[in-house]
Amino acid sequence: MLRLISLGVMAISISACATEFRSPVTGRIGGATAFGYTTARLAGESTFTVDTTAGLRCEGVYDALSHAEEIVAKATCNDGRSGEVFIKRKSAGLAGTAIGVLSDGTKAQFVFGKDARYEDEFPGPDATAPTPAKPAPKRR
Repeated sequence: MLRLISLGVMAISISACATEFRSPVTGRIGGATAFGYTTARLAGESTFTVDTTAGLRCEGVYDALSHAEEIVAKATCNDGRSGEVFIKRKSAGLAGTAIGVLSDGTKAQFVFGKDARYEDEFPGPDATAPTPAKPAPKRR
């Protein structure tokens, strides 16, 4: 009997390990490099966290159980800004891209997944870099 209980506890412990999937996130926020992770949970809220090299941290929650290829998640940052992230998933939801806009208009782009490369999904000029202000017209 003790052996059956031990096997049951071991089986529950092993299955509990498979209820959470963590994937790396890389990208850019407002021209700054960002990195972090997303944690998909089969029970409860799934989360993402990204940090920039300048000290900005943005976090949010999403529904990993949704079967939709595209989902929207809310994000909040440690400097008071917030925004929405539009996530496009592939590879059974364990990889994909995300594009976001913060409350002040700052743009963000990310890739997530074990083998995801930012440069592959977002080639070309950095679309998240702030646009320089136009100089005021010269007075004569």
